[in-house]
Amino acid sequence: MNKRIVFTITGDMLYDQRMQKVCGTLADSGYDVLLLGFKKTGHYSHLPNENFNR
Repeated sequence: MNKRIVFTITGDMLYDQRMQKVCGTLADSGYDVLLLGFKKTGHYSHLPNENFNR
C-alpha cells in the first residue's frame, strides 16, 4: 500500500507549476498524490502532468 499525500492550494491549479512539479515527482516516486484546488471558470485544459489525482 502506497503512502498517500494530499496537497491543497488556494490558487488556480493550471498556473501553479511548482505544485504540479512537486506532485508529479512524488507520484513518480511511488506516492499516491492528490492535489486539491480549483480551475478558473472557462479553463478547460488539463494539467500537463496527469500521473497524480486532482
